[in-house]
Amino acid sequence: MAQEGELAPLIVGGAPDAHHDAVVALAALPVEYGERPQAMCTATLIAPRVALTAAHCVAHVDADGVEVVLGGDVSAPDARHIRITEIVRHPKWDSPSHDLALVQLGDDAGITPIALIDAPGAASLQGQAVTLVGYGRDDRGQGGVRHAGTARVVETLEKHIRIRREPALSCAGDSGGPALAIADGHAQVAGVASYGDPSCAEFATYARLDIELAEFVLPVLAQLQSAHAPPSAGCASTPHVPAASIGLALTIPLALLCRRFTRAVSTYETTRARQRASRRRR
Repeated sequence: MAQEGELAPLIVGGAPDAHHDAVVALAALPVEYGERPQAMCTATLIAPRVALTAAHCVAHVDADGVEVVLGGDVSAPDARHIRITEIVRHPKWDSPSHDLALVQLGDDAGITPIALIDAPGAASLQGQAVTLVGYGRDDRGQGGVRHAGTARVVETLEKHIRIRREPALSCAGDSGGPALAIADGHAQVAGVASYGDPSCAEFATYARLDIELAEFVLPVLAQLQSAHAPPSAGCASTPHVPAASIGLALTIPLALLCRRFTRAVSTYETTRARQRASRRRR
């Protein structure tokens, strides 16, 4: 992971991961035919066509220059590559504050998304173990293979959570990847990898997700899903109103905003319902 101020985070101390299929790689499109893809960051599917990552990961790229790679190894012949059609960075992003972005995929990933942490939730993570997942460098300095490992939350800050190696820690290429907390037996995204110490040995800092749900994550998730949403009879037609609540310079019909938010909430509730049903079957 990069040192504070540089913003570029590996899962050192972790192991190859075959369980977190919803954690995917962000890779720059190859310049030449046959060129091996390079994972530049990590992201988490929070809807079939929407992934959550760090704003600094997509600060200097356009949607047509980056793709999502599904699978445990970005260079594997059977890895699936999906183009990104839209990138929405947090409108208040000011390195390292609000280091979040959502990207829209051009096709359905066909993978069950990972649920988001309940808000507010970071305070309850103090002292808790979390799972870090990413495509960054491993202990041999190699990247592009998804790794996972355990670390511990040691400090809750205003906009971040500070994580200590125990025994794993994120590093270069893991930026944008999730810190997963366990709630009721299921993983939830509690933070997004932002920055850390240059040696990737002492600490990592993750953007808090709980404080960003209402203002940024859920409204933008609704916005990105709207292109694939069927008309909703429950949202009446109304005049256009500014979408100032999410800080975006555009105008949205209130009825459309209603449908977008309804779809986002529905996706979130469906994921939680599956988790509850799974617990009842145990």
